[in-house]
Amino acid sequence: MQEKIENERNKELNEKIMQEEKKRIQLQKEMEEKRRIEEEKRRNKVGCPNPIWIYFPKTSYNGCSIVDGLKSIGANSTYDYRCLIAAKNGIDGYIGTPEQNIHMLNLLKNGLLIKPENQNKIFIYFPGTNYNGCSIVDGLKSIGAESSYNYRCLIAEKNGIDGYIGTAEQNIHMLNLLKSGRLLRP
Repeated sequence: MQEKIENERNKELNEKIMQEEKKRIQLQKEMEEKRRIEEEKRRNKVGCPNPIWIYFPKTSYNGCSIVDGLKSIGANSTYDYRCLIAAKNGIDGYIGTPEQNIHMLNLLKNGLLIKPENQNKIFIYFPGTNYNGCSIVDGLKSIGAESSYNYRCLIAEKNGIDGYIGTAEQNIHMLNLLKSGRLLRP
């Protein structure tokens, strides 16, 4: 009888734990969505209604260092430059705390870290495309643009892709920019 009572208590306790875990997960999702919305609002809080941003390329770096993350894409990773990056991305009073660095690294990993320079120039983008393939050459052809290697080198340079040699990662990055209407013309 005692064992049956204890089993019932354990069952009730496990159910409560599961309910609390579900609540925690739901709250976490809601907080992430709220952060995403706030981030979008913060990014658009500039003097013009539709600000144009130039982003660092998305990195495949899996570590936890913003310095190494920036190095992985060939970007300047000095403290002074990180201060500029932080300011451009709405991180006030950057001093290099783990929270600030992780925030910047998460933006970088998602292709949402705004570059601090060249923000006042006028940029001309290729039109977006509905092309569903995985070839930047075919993607460019789908909008009637030149797709030669030399021209892709110019496109890559204009879009902050250093040392373009036509790797799959570089081409996919350019193709994703093209598909989203964010690929700059050289």
